Amino acid sequence: MATPTDSPPQPLWIRRQFAPKTGRDHLGLNAVNSGDILSALSPSINVLTVHPRYHSFYCFVLKKYWESHPRVSRGTWKSFYRSSELAFSIAANLCDCEEHGEMTGIVGSAETAPLVHSGLTSFPLGMDYIKNAFGGYGLYYRSVMIEMGLVLPGGQGFPSPVDALTPEAGRPLADRFEEAVADTALVRDYLGHPELELPIDAAREFGRKACLCQLRTEGAADADLLRDVFLTQGRQPEARRESLRMFVDIASQSDGQPVSQEGFRRLLFYGLTHEGTTYAPSAACRAKAREWRLYQAREYFSFALNTLWRHFCEWGVDVADPIRGTSPALYRDHLETACDIGPLDQVLGLGVGAPSGGSPMGELLDWILTTNQSSRSSFDADSGLNSPLSEDCLIGLAGRTASASVGDVAAMLVVLAMMVLRFTEHAREPGPEWWVARQGGIGRISVDYFLRSVADRGLLDMSISEFAWWITDHFIIDQHLMVASGKLPENTFRFNFADDGLSFVDLYNPIRFNDARFAAVSTTAHELGLCGDLARPSHALTPAGLRLLETGRV
Repeated sequence: MATPTDSPPQPLWIRRQFAPKTGRDHLGLNAVNSGDILSALSPSINVLTVHPRYHSFYCFVLKKYWESHPRVSRGTWKSFYRSSELAFSIAANLCDCEEHGEMTGIVGSAETAPLVHSGLTSFPLGMDYIKNAFGGYGLYYRSVMIEMGLVLPGGQGFPSPVDALTPEAGRPLADRFEEAVADTALVRDYLGHPELELPIDAAREFGRKACLCQLRTEGAADADLLRDVFLTQGRQPEARRESLRMFVDIASQSDGQPVSQEGFRRLLFYGLTHEGTTYAPSAACRAKAREWRLYQAREYFSFALNTLWRHFCEWGVDVADPIRGTSPALYRDHLETACDIGPLDQVLGLGVGAPSGGSPMGELLDWILTTNQSSRSSFDADSGLNSPLSEDCLIGLAGRTASASVGDVAAMLVVLAMMVLRFTEHAREPGPEWWVARQGGIGRISVDYFLRSVADRGLLDMSISEFAWWITDHFIIDQHLMVASGKLPENTFRFNFADDGLSFVDLYNPIRFNDARFAAVSTTAHELGLCGDLARPSHALTPAGLRLLETGRV
């Protein structure tokens, strides 16, 4: 009988096609966080649609194309569009207005930013500045502009081969933007002409009027209309408006201290940052703030499960035969040691007397309550950012303890236990915000399902290591195999069935939070003229922002 070493090598095309790939989101958790929850919390504002004035500019380009091309086609639209966006990118990178600052997110900057500082006095509008045929519009903004009711889609299967403006919202916005730029040389002589070269003076003139930064200046022609689009129109405008209102509330309460994405997460969950900034949602923003807090709770939950998944993969690589694999049952023995909370207690310098892996889960909950000097009924209120145990602190320890093979498992189990203490009562008597905790649907893990499973199946009567094995069996092994199977023929398996159980693949497994859309939504609020830049210490509300906060309207 042939052994694996006797087998002939597989053909190169098979090895290439089915070779393991790094992949992402191996438990399918992050897709729910960003694709389902954040899409509902901030509809039509995503990580890559940072600057609201791009909506005005793209509407303007569509308007000018339709006016200048009686017979529209994909080919002529592509040529007109690419040269127009290239001109805008050059102009925005040349912008020397006071408001510009350290602006990022200008489409095509990888090519145009070096170009404008190269000493050239004119720029060819036919150059290849971005791979996608329809640039930033096709890559990022088109879908959200359709959602917001600015654009009617064109192309195969639609009445027109080219997108068109909606008469109710898209056309008026294009007209407003044109008011600001109609008298520039770029619009008169160069817009949509890839055969020409754009003089630097014409580009600079256009940038001073059209740049993304100029939306927030007093008297910007498109500002009021664009604010109205974001706050009242398109898909789920109420959710978008209330999230912007919450960001304005945060800006009001944090004025004087810069807010980062990490600080934003802590303000959502704890109402406090390490720098001392505080946030207590105003009455009008409490409902939306509770939804965002549950989103951040899911980020902690996802990080804990992903870290436990990574630990299981690294254990398997260390102990399993690469061909025959190893029995997952051996991992249960490993968990007896890995679930010992003592080393974590020592790392944190608590000295409370931590339970071992064989201790009941009830002792782990009691240890958490004792450490934070709290009770089950008041745990959520008592356990803040500066408590001896916090999710933020435990997440920060992942992979950094003296014995990561032990510390990661213990720390992440404590995070999951803290989720049980904080939110089990919410699961029993859910409020309207609990839809966030239910997100996961068929084939994905929800926080609500986790909490109900713990309560309904009596999992707190298990030992800590038995509980960890239940998590591994249901939420790590089963979930990864299902998610990876769904990605075939792309091979993203980190472990799969083998003769003796599971075989493992040794690939790097980074664990991180999703982007919380903080930069996108806070920049949108800033550039719509609702508040200052939250990344800067001073970010006071504008009159429009104050009206939004107080009345829900501007």
